This record gives sequence, structure tokens and C-alpha cells, in this order.
Amino acid sequence: MRVLYCSDALNVHDRVVLEGFAAAGHEVAVATFFHRAPQLPDFVRPFRVFHENYDTFPDGARPSSNRWVRALHYRLEERQAIRRMKEWLASWNPDVVFAAWTITSGYVAARAGARPLALYPWGSDVLYFPPLHGWCRKRSVAALRAADLWVCNAHHTADAAKALAGGAPRVEILPIEVDAGVFAPERADRSTFERLWPGRKVVMTSRPLKDLYDHATILRAMEKVDAALF
Repeated sequence: MRVLYCSDALNVHDRVVLEGFAAAGHEVAVATFFHRAPQLPDFVRPFRVFHENYDTFPDGARPSSNRWVRALHYRLEERQAIRRMKEWLASWNPDVVFAAWTITSGYVAARAGARPLALYPWGSDVLYFPPLHGWCRKRSVAALRAADLWVCNAHHTADAAKALAGGAPRVEILPIEVDAGVFAPERADRSTFERLWPGRKVVMTSRPLKDLYDHATILRAMEKVDAALF
């Protein structure tokens, strides 16, 4: 199957999905407007890559100190990205388009007429940005309603997406890269934890210390249980 994978973050989550598609024998191409670094990450090199770089889209970089100028710049580049995506779709002719990030890649793919469209709505796409910004809500809703499939990382993410879109297509829940056959806490080496926190349960969080992840709630919860936070 020919898969066009669309993402502008190109982080470890994208790497896991791309390598999974390749391992399953699919023919994969990557469509991206990545501009977080001078070069694309190494893990996309095995794939055919469609890449165009803009000043502002998709990360909201600031070529101007005037927010109205930035907003206009963003929208103009977003339109260019939609036109370019249409060209890539015609060139690659994929069997399915998989878009990570609803507000950017997903919106552009939806506006470009990508079908069938499998969408991966992250928490930022449906939980965080839409309540804060009307234009984020508009883009998230448009992409969600255009998609034929949602692949969500949690049930509460799927529920938030359904509330935004007023319904849902087919939904698959795929917890983020947690392979239950590999991740088995009962078989883990607990010697370090036992040395640091003897006899106590340990709760682990991998989220960076940003307001978005609300670590204050975790800390308040830890006060109510006999456990250590790692």
C-alpha cells in the first residue's frame, strides 16, 4: 500500500510510525513543511520526501513583531502549503494519507482533498489550543470532519475530538508507543527504586516541565498516596 505520511514536527512519535509502516511492507512517502532545524532529521532519509520550507507556517515563527502582519503571513503561507499538498497528492497518488497534528498537517491535507484520510489528533489539537484560539478550533474541526479515520492516543482525546467535531468517523485507540509485550513493570529491575525509595510505589512521568502538562495536579495527587514521583 502506498502511504503518504504528513507531519511537520518530525519527532520520535513520527519516527515510530514511519518505521512501523515500513516494517509492515508499505511504500511510504513523507510530506512536510518542517522548519525547526536547518536539515530534516535522519530518520526520514529512507523515504521519499516532499518538503517545502516557509518562514511562518506551520510553527508560527515571528518574521515580524506585529501580530497582524504575522497572522497574515501565516495565512498566505498556509494557502501555499495547501496548493503544494495538492501537487504532492497528484504526484504520489497514495492509497491512504496519514496526517499527524490536526491543526497543521491534518488541516492542510483535508483542504487539499486527501482521501482516504487517517488523522492523528494529539492533545494539543483537541484539548489545549481550540478553547484558546478560534482559528485553531476552526482548523481542528475542519480536519476532524474531513477524516475517514481517527487514530487517538487515549479515550479522553477521542472524546474531546468527538465533542469538537459533533460526531466521529471510525476511531482507533492506539496508546502512544506502549508495547504491552515489552513494557512489563512486574519484570522490571527495581533495584534503583528500592535503594532510593525502599518499599514505596513509584509513579513515573515523562512529560517536560511545561504548564501545558499540569504537573501541579500530579504533585497534589502525590500528597494523597504513599508513592514517589519520578
